[in-house]
Amino acid sequence: MKKLSLLLILSVFFSIAFFAQEKYSAKYGKVLESNNHSYLTEESVGSEIKVTGLLTAKKNVFALEENPESRSVVTFGLEVKKWGLKRKLRKFDGQKVTLVGVVTEASSTWTKKIKVLSIE
Repeated sequence: MKKLSLLLILSVFFSIAFFAQEKYSAKYGKVLESNNHSYLTEESVGSEIKVTGLLTAKKNVFALEENPESRSVVTFGLEVKKWGLKRKLRKFDGQKVTLVGVVTEASSTWTKKIKVLSIE
């Protein structure tokens, strides 16, 4: 009986851990998704986020405006290290895209910086 209950408890823990992986990034912790990331502060630096907005790509300067049609526009300065990722971003200039990245700076309410990890 003890072995059966121990097996049951272990299976519950493994199933919880398996489903929890879908909501957490292995490297950065919880992925923050929102329609307006103005709430991010310096405490959010290092968090992985998913942002959707209007992309602007000028040479090697990239920016993403979240909610560009509203009064509460949050502008993300994008740090892009990989050449292939820069090429892809240039193709999406002026279009709405979803990016996954890590917050590197959030000192202002309406301006943030992220290091881009991928384009979705």
